[in-house]
Amino acid sequence: MAEKSKFFYDCRDYNVEGQRFYRQIFSYGQLKKPELPYYCYSYNVSFESARLAHFDFGIDKPFPQFSVVNRTSKVLLLHFVISGYGMINGHPVQRGTFYYLEPNIPYTIVADETKPWHLVWVAMEGEIADKWLSRLKENGQQFMSYPYPDSINSLANFFMYKSNFGETSLSFCLGLIEQFCSYIPLNKNQKDIRIVTPRMQNITSEAIKEIEKDYATLTVSKLAENAHLDRVYFTRTFKAVAGISPREYLSRFRLNVVKQYLLNTDMTIGEIVEAVGYQHRNGLESAFLQQFGCSPKAFREYYMDSDVTPIK
Repeated sequence: MAEKSKFFYDCRDYNVEGQRFYRQIFSYGQLKKPELPYYCYSYNVSFESARLAHFDFGIDKPFPQFSVVNRTSKVLLLHFVISGYGMINGHPVQRGTFYYLEPNIPYTIVADETKPWHLVWVAMEGEIADKWLSRLKENGQQFMSYPYPDSINSLANFFMYKSNFGETSLSFCLGLIEQFCSYIPLNKNQKDIRIVTPRMQNITSEAIKEIEKDYATLTVSKLAENAHLDRVYFTRTFKAVAGISPREYLSRFRLNVVKQYLLNTDMTIGEIVEAVGYQHRNGLESAFLQQFGCSPKAFREYYMDSDVTPIK
């Protein structure tokens, strides 16, 4: 049975004077890159699971002297500084700095007045957070230099803007956490770092563009052929970048399209089966139930009876 979850995007954009221009909160759809110079975008998901109760993932590029005074509540908070400068609880940080904050710790962050930081952050609660907090404490350093900030940036941008996130799978989020944590500079963990090269990024991005255009008929073999790669090598490359196999990505993309049809059209389940590329209705319903924990019919009825406005 699929783990129950709920998620939303929280997008805040700021103009050059640092005034909040607009804020969006929505529960599904694909996130677009910000158009204004300063922004704080995040993806937030909660699970009824001991392994991962809560997961936030964000990209912040705040305006100069942006400041926050807060408390970490129950989450373990990880920050990877991509560029620029700032202060966290009076400690200076810059490009290539990694630091973490334990649960229930007050903190004050301030972005530099001339070159404010651009950072990627991960917050988590559950057994996986306990595991990584234990490793970090064993290491004995709260602040450290981490390798490959550009790879972290590429990875974050890929998941936030190119992967049609809208993802509520527990295994997907656990895998994403492990990918980011593989960059934490713990001596015993250095061998696990996954370096995402520009070529790997391009191969995966092109494949995703193909999936978005022709998801109903594409196969993994065809994607590999179009990339002029052996299927095994293509699959390994895609998974190294996206964290999941191209077959699983294609399946999840189709299911997200199914959700849009259910919410935004009057198409019958049979018509959706044909439009999305499933051979049989049973195949779609089984995959939908496994991914989202309910049938397509129940999903449509729930949202049609609620006050949630679909994002087109």
